[in-house]
Amino acid sequence: MTELVNPASGVRLAEIADSEVADVAKAVFERQQIERFGFDVEALFVAKQLGFRIAEIPVRWNHVEGSKVGMLNGAQSFLDLAKIRWCQMTGKYR
Repeated sequence: MTELVNPASGVRLAEIADSEVADVAKAVFERQQIERFGFDVEALFVAKQLGFRIAEIPVRWNHVEGSKVGMLNGAQSFLDLAKIRWCQMTGKYR
């Protein structure tokens, strides 16, 4: 799989589609409730709740002029945080 994906994507990865990574992704994403800006925070929260190790790695950032998040989207992100806590309290992430 790696030999097909690397040239097609332009990304050089040592190994792709490791079954353990796929199992982790399935465990996390099948529990997700949010489909907006907060989805990434929720994915990290769920992974931590399930006991998976999370590592922070540096990335190269390219600023795109004119790209911004409006106040409504920012407010929605705060509501997403509340929804994450609510889902935790109601057992949706188990």
